Amino acid sequence: MIYGKGFIAKAFKKYKKNNSFIFFASGVSNSLEIKSHRYNKEINLLNKVISYKNLSRTFIYFSTCSVCDPAKKNSLYVKHKLKIEKIIKKNCKNYFIFRLPNVIGDRHNGHTLVNSFLHKLKNNKKIEILSGVNRNLIDIKDVVKIVDNILKYEKKAKIINIANFYSNKVLDIVLYLGRIYSIKPNLQKKKNPVRFNYKININDIKKYITLSKIKFSKSYYKKVINKYYGK
Repeated sequence: MIYGKGFIAKAFKKYKKNNSFIFFASGVSNSLEIKSHRYNKEINLLNKVISYKNLSRTFIYFSTCSVCDPAKKNSLYVKHKLKIEKIIKKNCKNYFIFRLPNVIGDRHNGHTLVNSFLHKLKNNKKIEILSGVNRNLIDIKDVVKIVDNILKYEKKAKIINIANFYSNKVLDIVLYLGRIYSIKPNLQKKKNPVRFNYKININDIKKYITLSKIKFSKSYYKKVINKYYGK
């Protein structure tokens, strides 16, 4: 069973008729959202789904790796994700909460990192770059492969980070995107108030990355950007 209509929900459509799992992929997709009613809508739906008493199924939720980012600890989005995680842990015996970084694979959601950069790039809008800031990109198809293997072999409820081995500088991501479209980005560089980048602990998925035959590298982000944004 799958709740949601976004690209993550669609990526797991093969589980739609699988009665062993409930995929909850319906919620706020904009990490900059400030309207509380949209967050409340997700919580209300979550509570409704949990109240069905079909908790023998494994409950799957997609959270965000940003909960570990000190620069975002006060954002409504991160606080909301942590609240959702708490509700699931309290009410679901069997669950997996997958914390994801910047997932690539959807060109329709203008709020995602690369889509936002592309829009600004094509319209010659300023792209604000904080010095030294890194972001972790991962292909949605690689997320699916890893989740498939986790659900196949893991039996204990837990929270798992799913991410690329390497995070890349935002500046490099923007410059590479500009190179693909032969557009010079209109950059506005600013000093980063946070002096360090947080690290995503992916020890729990190393064996599943091997099983999935995924090869992460420092240039993986280029491969993924080319796949979805190349001409």
